[in-house]
Amino acid sequence: VVMYGGFLYMVGSAVSDVKRGKKYIFDAILGLVIILSAYLILQTVNPATLKLDAIRIRQIEVVPLVEEDSGDSAGDLDPTIEKTPGVYCPRTGGADELPKIVQSLAEKVTYRWGGKGGSPPYPEKKSGPYAAFANFCPPGTLCLDCSGFVNFVRSCAGFPKISGNTTDMFQNAEKIDKIDMQNKTVNGIALQPGDLFGYTASESKSGAGHVIMYVGRGRTVQSRGGKTGRQPGANPVFSPIPSDNKTYKHILRVQAP
Repeated sequence: VVMYGGFLYMVGSAVSDVKRGKKYIFDAILGLVIILSAYLILQTVNPATLKLDAIRIRQIEVVPLVEEDSGDSAGDLDPTIEKTPGVYCPRTGGADELPKIVQSLAEKVTYRWGGKGGSPPYPEKKSGPYAAFANFCPPGTLCLDCSGFVNFVRSCAGFPKISGNTTDMFQNAEKIDKIDMQNKTVNGIALQPGDLFGYTASESKSGAGHVIMYVGRGRTVQSRGGKTGRQPGANPVFSPIPSDNKTYKHILRVQAP
């Protein structure tokens, strides 16, 4: 901008061109002063904020629901999976323990269709882009599908296991008519940590159901698939309360331990 202003100043044939050139030069220098001042302030307050190589941005792959919301079987949980290093699983405490449990699972869950935390193989699709994931569980992670994940979290908090797949899970569950994200209510009733949102296979274009758990403070947690979700430790995924009932059709209110 300084060079452009200088060009106008030198070759301008009218007074207005000369003035424009001088203004470009002045504004450019002012901008440089502002930028350098900001740098100086950050350097003085906290030099670490200027070290961009310290920032770690985790790439999230946006995939269609047909890829990320499959695998809804809810079989028996492996009784040893809570022994994974760093996982907090007190088997008691109810809703009060849910935040600590799910936080301890951060980057320790890998999505597997039919995964309940046990050893492979898992009943992945026989063909297609995800078939190769069926035969291994990355070391140091729990391999869990969507219902296997919520059942594991429920078990660690002392809630009873929910048997069956998502169709069984939500067969007689309350239908969602209205979600109020601001007041954290569904159908006018306040959400409680441990409440489950979901839909059945017949309600999904992918032909598979899905379930997520409300953990308080307007957030839900889930184990989801897709290529990214099947990578080591890519789950759990935290997200806001669903904004409407177009995707999540039912809510299963939490029961006391």
